Amino acid sequence: MNQRSLGPVLSLSIGAWVLAVAAGASAQLIDPAYSSSYSAVDIGKVPISGAPGLAGIVFSDPNTLYAVIHDDTASTEIDAFTVIRGADQHITGLAPTFTKVANALNADGGLQFGPGGVLFYTAYPINTFGEIKPGSFNPDKVISLTPLGVASSVGSLAFVPPGFGVAGSLRLISWDAKTWYDTSISPDGSGTYDVSPVGPGLLLPANTEGIAYVAAGQPKFPFQTVLLAHDIIPTAAGPHAGAIYAYATDINGDPIISSGTHFADVSDAYGMTFDPVTGDLLVSSEQDTALEQKGGHITVISGFTVVPEPGAWAWISGLVCVALAGVYRGKARTRRSPASS
Repeated sequence: MNQRSLGPVLSLSIGAWVLAVAAGASAQLIDPAYSSSYSAVDIGKVPISGAPGLAGIVFSDPNTLYAVIHDDTASTEIDAFTVIRGADQHITGLAPTFTKVANALNADGGLQFGPGGVLFYTAYPINTFGEIKPGSFNPDKVISLTPLGVASSVGSLAFVPPGFGVAGSLRLISWDAKTWYDTSISPDGSGTYDVSPVGPGLLLPANTEGIAYVAAGQPKFPFQTVLLAHDIIPTAAGPHAGAIYAYATDINGDPIISSGTHFADVSDAYGMTFDPVTGDLLVSSEQDTALEQKGGHITVISGFTVVPEPGAWAWISGLVCVALAGVYRGKARTRRSPASS
């Protein structure tokens, strides 16, 4: 049960978290405030035996999903999976074979394409930021984030998409510190990018992995919004393994914490990406453990309309990603609810 006032606005105190998630754990459940417009289905486990350690996901083309496998380890890799679509074009599963795309030491929940077609990822618990150029089988650049001000260790990343404030700038989340950071990238002259020191951190209410921006005008989202996958949430009954919360964004594309509202329960919610064909939101679940019972599964949430997916980001050609450091110091935050009934 959520606390709401004038719509599904949740005050994210520990008490509110308990109210929101105490009813339990692992089913895919769209919050009643959104369920008239959205539905969720588990399409099954990625075709890898055992606990695949599924983490970040992103589309490389309309029918190929890249996924971080064996996350947070020395054997982490990025694999390509062909999606299976039904007659209505919604994804119903993954083909039984896959292709290894690249090695990505300790890659975790952050996986996105950026300018120049470079594939960017975050690595846990080593607090690094990796970059893989098109055609490379190994990272072309790895940056330590600790000297840049990111508390160990980073868990995820996102580029702010077109239509939001400071589009093209970079957002990072420290999983352990529960902190959101603003920064930017700039070309280093070799086809990869430097990362600027981060701005002041924004404290999040829970450990967080996936980041997905939702443009204003999507059903039940009248404001620019960011969805955050809180994969471990503290409750009175113990850790709750996964929920997605919606936050209105400020002028910099950062979440307004006071606006947070429960969107869906997905067990151990991790990576998130939008299907470029249908607009559906895909959510990965990580490990198979006593806490995380849906390890390696993908949930598809339908109801969104198609928007440009920051997969092969031709949107920017590297232009607005450059020299944005310092643009968003001293940012103003307004209070709005991301959902309407």
